Amino acid sequence: MKKIKIMVNTMEIEVLNEIFSLINRITDPTRESRVARSALLSVCQRLKSKSVNGYPKNKKLSFSMAFYEAHYLEMFLREVYKYDYGEYAWNVILTIKNELNQQLA
Repeated sequence: MKKIKIMVNTMEIEVLNEIFSLINRITDPTRESRVARSALLSVCQRLKSKSVNGYPKNKKLSFSMAFYEAHYLEMFLREVYKYDYGEYAWNVILTIKNELNQQLA
């Protein structure tokens, strides 16, 4: 299966890392919820490692993930989109969600 690749800068990664704090609130004991949480934690750890490396704020970085990780990230962003994180965060969520949707289709 092909990898899904998105381009993000460090400011967008910071927004995603802030939103990923909601992952710990997934407490539903079903199998699908546990798989989603596991996939999202993997993506979260890789994104945090990119933000720690100290890249310039405006430089776009390539971030690739497995198909199932991209699927669960899109589902997570759909749910998070309903909350108010500010205008910039809202635009970042919308942009990444749309980009994932196009590549997953």
